[in-house]
Amino acid sequence: MQANHAEIEAVERTVARFLCEYHKIWQNQFPGLNKRAHWHVIFSARCSPAEGVSCRSIHRTLYGSYGTDIRTCIERVKDCEADGFIRVVDGSSQPSSPSPGCLIAGTDKLYESFDRHCRDTIEELASRHPQLKRFYCYEQQREGDLDAHGIGYLDQALLNAWLPETRDVDVYFLGPVRFMKAVKKHLKAMGVPETQSRYEFFGPASALE
Repeated sequence: MQANHAEIEAVERTVARFLCEYHKIWQNQFPGLNKRAHWHVIFSARCSPAEGVSCRSIHRTLYGSYGTDIRTCIERVKDCEADGFIRVVDGSSQPSSPSPGCLIAGTDKLYESFDRHCRDTIEELASRHPQLKRFYCYEQQREGDLDAHGIGYLDQALLNAWLPETRDVDVYFLGPVRFMKAVKKHLKAMGVPETQSRYEFFGPASALE
């Protein structure tokens, strides 16, 4: 019993250390935006089409996960807007006041900070786990973007070149909806078990089918 207890404590300490380091990395790119709703607003804006994601959609996720009310959701949107990471627009892409019916779109500052945040987080993990292989892709590489392993459409042939011959592998991916749909489809066709195809998506799972 003591050995098992010690093992659990060791795992919890490892998780705690990672979360502390992750928080430091997040704060380097998004200082002051440390609440869960801030994270959801930023992730949703970064992973949505250029025209933006609806505030109602973000609120549905926050309410379902944490019971966050619409007033708090809008306050978190205002925080992210004040720091220059998002734009609040209406259906015609004109500036708008934060409201349940507005759209939340990412800014260039968000794209740069988010990409650096993701890169820093993944590199931190890779430094501790040599077996972790990572690949970065851009639909279109812009000036100032970090180095990428792939540009444009990510097809099955490229994924096949990156993955080991064994399909007993855990694959983690994150990006815009079309990118995630393509990767999910390719991994399934390549024989990677669906339980080992892992992603974070702020929306209905059916949207990736």
